[in-house]
Amino acid sequence: TIVVGGGTALAPRDLKRLLAASTSSPIGFMFLAVGAASPIAALFHLTAHAAMKSALFLGPGIFQHARGTTEFEPLRGIGRGYRRTYLGMVVAGLALAGVPPLAGFWSKEAIVAATFHASANWLWGSLALVGSLLTGMYVARALRLLWYGDADDEDVPGIGWMGAGLAGF
Repeated sequence: TIVVGGGTALAPRDLKRLLAASTSSPIGFMFLAVGAASPIAALFHLTAHAAMKSALFLGPGIFQHARGTTEFEPLRGIGRGYRRTYLGMVVAGLALAGVPPLAGFWSKEAIVAATFHASANWLWGSLALVGSLLTGMYVARALRLLWYGDADDEDVPGIGWMGAGLAGF
């Protein structure tokens, strides 16, 4: 589930579909934690994932409000026009990818450590590491597509209030 979910998230041409496809991978991490006899690590990852993913879904909502779509092609470069929203997505994306010292690193680290500790077989821990790498790849793809391209956007009413949710995560 971890690897297939992460691999599936590499293909979508729509930002919301990418984020939705990537949701099954953390579920795999949680099952792996429970299988490694560490339900606390699973609960920690569930909580961290909820915060990261909610912030990541707020960004596309703002971008959709501005350009009328969440497809990557029309959204190219919108990150430069909406820098604060993009920065919130960068921080949440880095956390999701497991970059230290953000919450995603600690929750994934707890799962990987529990898996390597509980299993004499390195396969499960290695799959978790591959899943983390795939997470970094699809997050990097999304952020790159949102940054490079045209940034000619005018102010959209209400964006400030929508962005307040991103700042709160």
